[in-house]
Amino acid sequence: MAQIPVQKVRFYITATEAEAFVSYLHTTGAVELVAANPDESLTAGSVSDFTHRHDSARLESVVEFLLPFHTDKDPLKAMFEGTRVQTNESTIASLKASYNATPTLDTVEYIQTRLKEISGTEKALLDEERIIRAWERLNFPLSSLQDSASTRIFPLHGTTRTIALLTESAAALPSVHVDTVSENAIIVIVHKSDAAAVEALIGEQDVELLRLPDTMETPAEALVRIADTKLVLETERGTLTAQATSLAATDLPILKQLCDAARWHATERDTAATLHRTEQVAVVDAWVPTPSWSTISSEIAAKFTTAAHELLPVDEAEIPPTLIANRGFSEPFEFVTRLYGVPSHKDLDPTPFLAVFFFIFFGLCLSDVGYGAVLMALTGGVLYRYKVTGGMKSLLTTLFFGGLGALIVGVLYGGYFGVSAAAIHPALAALQAFDPIGNPMPVFYLALAFGVLQVMVGIILDIVRTAKNNDVVNGLLDNGPWLLMFLVLIAYVIAGTGILPEGIGSFITAQWGVFAIGTAALISITKARSGKGPLDMLLKGALALYGGVNYFSDILSYSRLLALGLATSALGFSINLIAEIVGGDSLGIGTFFAIIILIAGHTLNITLSTLGAFIHSSRLQYVEFFGKFLTGTGRPFTPFKRDEKHTTILPDAPT
Repeated sequence: MAQIPVQKVRFYITATEAEAFVSYLHTTGAVELVAANPDESLTAGSVSDFTHRHDSARLESVVEFLLPFHTDKDPLKAMFEGTRVQTNESTIASLKASYNATPTLDTVEYIQTRLKEISGTEKALLDEERIIRAWERLNFPLSSLQDSASTRIFPLHGTTRTIALLTESAAALPSVHVDTVSENAIIVIVHKSDAAAVEALIGEQDVELLRLPDTMETPAEALVRIADTKLVLETERGTLTAQATSLAATDLPILKQLCDAARWHATERDTAATLHRTEQVAVVDAWVPTPSWSTISSEIAAKFTTAAHELLPVDEAEIPPTLIANRGFSEPFEFVTRLYGVPSHKDLDPTPFLAVFFFIFFGLCLSDVGYGAVLMALTGGVLYRYKVTGGMKSLLTTLFFGGLGALIVGVLYGGYFGVSAAAIHPALAALQAFDPIGNPMPVFYLALAFGVLQVMVGIILDIVRTAKNNDVVNGLLDNGPWLLMFLVLIAYVIAGTGILPEGIGSFITAQWGVFAIGTAALISITKARSGKGPLDMLLKGALALYGGVNYFSDILSYSRLLALGLATSALGFSINLIAEIVGGDSLGIGTFFAIIILIAGHTLNITLSTLGAFIHSSRLQYVEFFGKFLTGTGRPFTPFKRDEKHTTILPDAPT
């Protein structure tokens, strides 16, 4: 439930076992490979055999071609689970040994090639048909329209206007004959001495000089031939498409498994071939999670008896990767952290702290029992019905918890699809603690209180961060006085409410100014220690108090929790009011439209409010919270593991 430390390890393996060793690392997916630092004793290897790449690329091409021909009975399954095949190592090994993919690959590649040829032929036929269609009235072969020894023939096509203008201009030339085929097509026959003049007219009028097909067919005969050919091609396309659909249903799941296996094999061979090595020994450098090192080293020792390793020192300039892992309630909220970026290796993992605040803030923004219940039902139903993995699972689980938060806050706000608790049942009204529409100020104070709390947690986490980096003194001096200032202000606010004993409350009210001035002086003094001279120390001490403005603006930003919750409630109430006005007092057509308004309106409100709740809850974490203790983003730990593009590898069944 935190950032996991990593260590750098160098493995030595005999050159003959290099590919098997890389395959083991690839299968376990527990380490991140890094390029070995070359020295005089090591040389970089290179890939010399590319057969494995060809096999992988061929399978990938066939799978990608067949994918559009495969349809799931449940479209939502493809949306949430993807189109990956669930399998295991034993099944893939069995398929590699028993299934001959070559005939299927040859067939699919033929289908793919032939479909491309059909498309190309159809395009050519359409172009030919477009040209011939304009000369459909001619009753002689188009090949007869050829230049003679003394004449030129210009088959022209254009708009009605341009053809008319060109006909009029050409008629003025000597030795010119114009034969009108249609409103958009003419044949100009001219003596070669006047051909240049006709070409100039063609350019001026922007008409198209056609190159007619050299065929002994009349235009009508050619059009019949084209129609017949298109029908034959369409029939062939249907046959090929049906064949591809059948192969997608029967062989695509197998090809997906073989495709992933081939790509893994290609990656492993290329990685092994490019390792730094001597003649006898290959070297693998890797980042290994420290908690996993004992297990990994034991497995390597058992599988590769000649392997050796050493722990490498980490250079100061080298940035180790960041590995974070969370469990339980905070696990899905790691998705929110990763949207921002993983913390640097010197920082803390904010996810466990973010999870609690995100849950509360999302609930305050959505703030309706009905909307929360709908969100929980939708996301929970998908998570229960489908095998969702990865980022999609984290997002849906986060939204599920957000819906739960909205349900809880909705009870306290008295919101039920925009209907007040009092209008439903007195028992629900008794549970209502806030009225964001009738009396929003308590909700405003509540939002600011959560802001103060999260900012203070951020300050405390910065002290923890400095302690982690052996700089706890500076952490306390930089952050301790501000924590004290917050405590002084909180004590003053509490004393003003009258809930403290009279003596204590009066003392705090009378002396809080002294405490505040003393704390401000402490803030200036601790900050002034970083100055390089008296004047610089004085300036830094004075400017340190400006941090109070930043804290004030950060806390005020939490008022958005009121604004978004108020918007959700107000819009829900407005939708109900409009539906009530449209529906009237009796059943009729108005009732029908009222139901439509209720369904469409609340669907829109849930969608927009959920989106706003997610965005603004995330924004408060990224800007107001993370900025208090994170120094930057790090480089995420990228394990050398199998890319399960078309498959999901499940554990083998126990024997």
